Amino acid sequence: MSYSVGDVGIGVGVERRGDDQHVVAGVNAALGDASVKIVFGSNGDNDATTADEQYSASASIASGSATFTAFTARIADADHFGIGAYFDLGGGASVVGGFVDAEPLRTSRQLLE
Repeated sequence: MSYSVGDVGIGVGVERRGDDQHVVAGVNAALGDASVKIVFGSNGDNDATTADEQYSASASIASGSATFTAFTARIADADHFGIGAYFDLGGGASVVGGFVDAEPLRTSRQLLE
């Protein structure tokens, strides 16, 4: 479910499988050439071996033909940080690059287990 008022949006989602329930809520806003997003999730599976909460935040700013983005997240006891850049070269061509640091480094399969 989501709702927007002007340049601000909120969203909430619930996922249920058996007795497991995962609830996620987020807020995003566009502030001129910048945008921000904050997301929180809670896993109610009553399993002590899985992470119960996740957090993330990101921000982007556009300047001319370039857009720069940074994010941070904590998912399954792993901290993530990333930065990226997008440059529009015109004519449908672009250059995109970024860097992500995750500690401890885990595969997507490990995050899902």
